[in-house]
Amino acid sequence: MNKKMDLNSLQDLQQHLNTSKVYFECGSQNSTPGYCPETFDTYLYYIADFEICWPETPPGKMVNHSCPEVNGFDSSKFIFKECLQNGSWFVKSINGTIIPFVNYSQCFNMDELEFPTVKHL
Repeated sequence: MNKKMDLNSLQDLQQHLNTSKVYFECGSQNSTPGYCPETFDTYLYYIADFEICWPETPPGKMVNHSCPEVNGFDSSKFIFKECLQNGSWFVKSINGTIIPFVNYSQCFNMDELEFPTVKHL
């Protein structure tokens, strides 16, 4: 199981990425025209120190990878990333910022999640 990194800045993240062989090798191959290119999942690396290089993917297809081994996730399930028909990875806009999107919904282990208790007045 990977430990969560204690990073305080983008500079810290970049220093950690500089030690990752997966990060440096990911995307180093020539991409097939029209396909989504290999891409390193920086977000997952940041939150869980989990290294994934999403493979080159044909347009209109989804690719999956096992869920990371972190508390609340079931590593026997899968995360998904979608390559759109135009050969670009699916993204979401959150508060005007475009971010790469990975579907983690199947990862959640409901037995390990803790929900807050609401107290009635």
